[in-house]
Amino acid sequence: MFSREVIHELPIDMRVQFVQGDKPVAKLTVTTFVNLHEFLGQGSDIQNEELLQVVAVVFYRNGIYLGALDGTAHFHPKENTGDIYKAAKFDFMVDSGNYLVRLVVCNSRTGQAYANNSFVQIPYKSALQVP
Repeated sequence: MFSREVIHELPIDMRVQFVQGDKPVAKLTVTTFVNLHEFLGQGSDIQNEELLQVVAVVFYRNGIYLGALDGTAHFHPKENTGDIYKAAKFDFMVDSGNYLVRLVVCNSRTGQAYANNSFVQIPYKSALQVP
């Protein structure tokens, strides 16, 4: 979790975005998607339930830990008819500044992992309104 190593053993897509209104605080969203075609192509058994452990961590740009959220995604590949499965979505409230977001996903059945990093800059906004 605290490493910056990138691992791509699972077909995961990490998307990071933020929404910031007039206040200096922003909602930082980390969303995890699974490419089901590639997932099944890696030898996953279509009959088995898949269990993914998902953890998103936010660090200040200088490496100081800010916070983490985790979750579990259960799905049956045969019951998901689409190409993409949304495995997890995490929201963090952060102040203006520079952040490192780390996402780690582990398949509990196979032990395969995904780990990636993304840098985010939340622009500074003054809390004072100027007329």
